[in-house]
Amino acid sequence: MNRNPIFVTTGRAAGHSYPAHELLESYAVTLYDLEVSRERQLRDATSSTEQANRARNAGRLQILEEKEQDLREKAEALILKCQTPDEREMLRMRYLMLMDWATIARVLYGDEPDFYDGKVYRQRALCLHQNTMVWLEKELRTYGILQIGGEYELSLIHISEPTRP
Repeated sequence: MNRNPIFVTTGRAAGHSYPAHELLESYAVTLYDLEVSRERQLRDATSSTEQANRARNAGRLQILEEKEQDLREKAEALILKCQTPDEREMLRMRYLMLMDWATIARVLYGDEPDFYDGKVYRQRALCLHQNTMVWLEKELRTYGILQIGGEYELSLIHISEPTRP
């Protein structure tokens, strides 16, 4: 797992919301925080840390695990909306596995005969990411509903204007 994840935050304008991107980033950050908390818990178990600190860290770990599970379900549902297997795999590698772009390019395009240095294919993976996120955001803006596990999450438009066509 990448020890220093770099989350893509480019293209954000003041006052604009990008729910698909924010959901995936939120999951990746939670996953990273969960890993750090698990490492802290292991370190505390082998040290003479106060029992109160261990209990507090265990409580934080439980909260993070619940949050991670919830966000993972939402992220997976969002990723399944992608149009192609490469788009889905790229998003899973980046946000669910916290892989860097060089590794993602190698996995997606490493079999290409001209892959030798990978810079062009890394850029191709970044373009795939950008195009996929633009498409996902457009889908969410157009339909405003993300179905997750049989439930629907409604956007503010659907809640505040339920009779509007």
